[in-house]
Parts: sequence; structure tokens; C-alpha cells
Amino acid sequence: MRENQNPASRKPKTEGISHTKKSNPTISWDEVPELMKSIKENSCDGSILTQLALKFYLMSCCRVGALVRLEWDWFDESKDQWFIPPETSGLKRKRKNISNDYAHIIPVTPEIHLVMNELRKISGYQKYVFLSPEGKKYPHLNPATINTHLKRLGWEKRLTAHGWRDVLVTAGQEVGEFQKEIIFRQIGHTEHKQGTAGAYDNTQFLEKRRELMNWWTKELVTQGMEI
Repeated sequence: MRENQNPASRKPKTEGISHTKKSNPTISWDEVPELMKSIKENSCDGSILTQLALKFYLMSCCRVGALVRLEWDWFDESKDQWFIPPETSGLKRKRKNISNDYAHIIPVTPEIHLVMNELRKISGYQKYVFLSPEGKKYPHLNPATINTHLKRLGWEKRLTAHGWRDVLVTAGQEVGEFQKEIIFRQIGHTEHKQGTAGAYDNTQFLEKRRELMNWWTKELVTQGMEI
């Protein structure tokens, strides 16, 4: 059957009219102290590993899928930063973008070091930072763990892990007065690598990103994060 004769190939005129794109629920900067209080109280009795993973995530703003796959060998002590290979599942890099230019770097701050010190007591002798205690589907924590923990803490419909990235992008500009481009680099976006000009753009702005991370992690402690 030719395409113009196939009724299945023609979209109805009403398709998409009532569809509303749903975004991940997020919170305002004013609600962050309430979140930190919930994490501290841990009313759902989440495990120490889950609590540390959530705090590490909130500070690093790395994508959840990549965060739970962190390996201790990826920490560069001499540069005081995490280097996540571009092929790591969860970074959302295209197959063709597997050069080191597309790796993700997390500058480490004193606050992140405190969480890392606790994690080393649990998994410092293992491959994965967030080694799964059960190891059924994954050898590390399930990528859904952080979202599940937020729900159990009572934040369902108010905040998701991905929605937290909105908090950094917004507060980073409005409160920290950092440029959006610096923030986007830190959360793992690669728009600067797109197009003809992007092929020549290998900038990292690591010093500016370290400034952002130092401000961000200190602010979270000020807002009530207990580490």
C-alpha cells in the first residue's frame, strides 16, 4: 500500500493538542532547608550508603546513572577531581562522542571529601564507590535508589533527582551569580561541543567550575546538610 493510501500514516488533526509536556518536579531555593531537615531525620530509615549517595548527588549534580557507577580509580588525587569516562552509562553521551573531550569532571571540595571519607570506610577496598550490598541487578546501587529514597522521605511529587538540577541552575545564577555556561558544564551538558564551532571547542573552565562547586557545597551545609 502506498503511503498516501495508508490511513495509519496520516496523523489525526487533533493529535497533540491536549498533550502537556511534563517536567520533573523541583523545589525553590527557599525549600532547600526543609529538604535537608528531611534527609537528616531520615524518617524512612534509609541505609547509610543510600544517605551518602543522596548527599554526594546533591553536591555533585552529576547525573544519577553516572554517579552510582563511580569507580574509586576514577578519582585523581593529584588534581583533586573525579574523571568520569565519556562511555560511562548515564552520562548520556552519543556513541560517536567517546573521546576524553566528552568526559565529565567533578572538582572535589572539602565537603565532598567528608562524604568520600565515610564512603571509603564502606567500599574503599572495592571497585565501585557505591557498591551494592545485594548485587542483584547491578554490582553498584540501582540508579533508581536516590529517587526511591526521596519518595520515602516524603518528597514524592515535590522533587526528583533530575529536578534537583533545576535548583543548581537557578540558584547558581540568582544566588551565586555564576554564569549559566559554567553551571551547564558542571551538570554535564555539552551544548558547547555542538555544530561546526563546537568541533574546536575543548574548553573546560575547571577553575570557574571549582569556584562554583566550593560555593555550592558550602551553601548546602549552610542550608542544613549534615556531613
